[in-house]
This record gives sequence, C-alpha cells and structure tokens, in this order.
Amino acid sequence: MTTPEQPSTALATMRAIARLHADDAAVQRMVDEATKELTGRTVVHADQDLRPRRFVLRRRTDVSGISGVGDVADGVLWPDGTASIRWRGEHPSVVFWDRGRVSVERVHGHVGATAVEFLDPEEPAEGA
Repeated sequence: MTTPEQPSTALATMRAIARLHADDAAVQRMVDEATKELTGRTVVHADQDLRPRRFVLRRRTDVSGISGVGDVADGVLWPDGTASIRWRGEHPSVVFWDRGRVSVERVHGHVGATAVEFLDPEEPAEGA
C-alpha cells in the first residue's frame, strides 16, 4: 500500500487543505489574497487585462543638491503593485521597488519635496 504524496511547501499544503472545502477558483483566490497579504503584491493572471501606469518623479525642491528640480525620473507602476524608476541625468540608473508606490514616495519623496505624477489614467477596477 502506498501513502499519498505529502505537500512539499507551505503553499502546496495550503492548497491541499483548501481543496477539501472549495473549488479550484476559490483556492486560487485564497492563494492570491495570501500573496497580497504577505508580499504586498497583487497576483496578475494572463486572462486579466491590466496595464502598467507611467509616472514621473516631479521634484519641487532639490533636498540633496544632486538631482535638480523638475521631472528627475521616469517610472512605471506595474499591475502587480511593484514599481520601477529610471533616473534622468548624467549618471542614470534603474531601481525596482517591490512595495511599489509606497516605497517610491517614502524613499524619494523627501517629505513632499518630490511627488509621483501619473501620466496615464487609473484603470477602473476589474468588474466595475
């Protein structure tokens, strides 16, 4: 007699337990919600029509004396909630923020001296 294979990860265990009480769609929703709660990121599936939103970092006051004022960086807020920024200037660089806009504003906002200004409109929520 063989024993059933045991789930090898916490996620596999969670799915196995959830399948005892729910269908596959409900299990996936639960996994997606857990992912958002644990990581702050939204799971984006292939069948969802979600698009990135472009933004600039608009600096009113140059606190550091390095970047200057005006549009100092170009950014993208990805559908999963992460963000990436490409700095303008003589020595450009790229940075990725897993916590998205929250991190961008916390690290680069300089208490209101720099703002995230979106270039693309916010898409309505799915199903709205």
